[in-house]
Amino acid sequence: MSQDMIDQLALELAISFSQLSNPNLADRYLGPVCLGLSRKFRALAIIALLEEADTDWFLHNLMRSARVRETLLKRGHAANKLDSYYGAAGQYECLLDAIASADWDVARNIGDLSAQSLCVGEFLDDHYYGRILHLMVVAPLPSQDIDSLIMDFEIYQDGEASVRLDLVKALRDRSQDDFEDYFEELLTDFETSIEYKKSCFDSPEPEYATEGLMSIEALAILRIAEQFGLSTEHEYPYCPSLARRPLRRAFQPAPELDIS
Repeated sequence: MSQDMIDQLALELAISFSQLSNPNLADRYLGPVCLGLSRKFRALAIIALLEEADTDWFLHNLMRSARVRETLLKRGHAANKLDSYYGAAGQYECLLDAIASADWDVARNIGDLSAQSLCVGEFLDDHYYGRILHLMVVAPLPSQDIDSLIMDFEIYQDGEASVRLDLVKALRDRSQDDFEDYFEELLTDFETSIEYKKSCFDSPEPEYATEGLMSIEALAILRIAEQFGLSTEHEYPYCPSLARRPLRRAFQPAPELDIS
């Protein structure tokens, strides 16, 4: 990635933070600003790992991305104006950031504060997947709530293939063989989706240019699998082992995200 793109990312982050800290920011702009901020932090995280081999900076920026969503949800609840689109459980990308960085308390908060029922414009499969992942962070297995959501997910799929459904079932069942098979399929699907996006879009934006280099979702699934006692390999495509090393430098949250 060129230095120009990194400089562009830093500038856009500064502008977005300025908007977020503006007390006069209209409610309708809060969701888009937070969504953009999270994408930029995610891009910065990937750059930190792949270009600087800095695990702490990688994890810190994923934590910042997750805290942006936590801030959005808290502000929405405080004002009793949580936007149905941006507050949906199916908007699970920042939940994945929190899980991938082992930021468990923030992962729980994101899930708790997200809408528990289906929102307008939200896809059912995304809704079920986001809620199941949240419960896998907060609820020990076995869990009737997880079982119920997986059943609803299966009914919705109506026999159609879904690697995410298969993966959460494998995690719930602690099935090592199934987990290995479906995790490999998740990585294959990720690669296919990236190739498709490359053929359709040519975006110079850093957050889009970096998204095909690493799968934050796959990293999050590996974290959950390890929490459930499943064995994982040291290295996977799109999941460099550097990204899974423990945090060494303490994380300092951005003061702009403190809404207390």
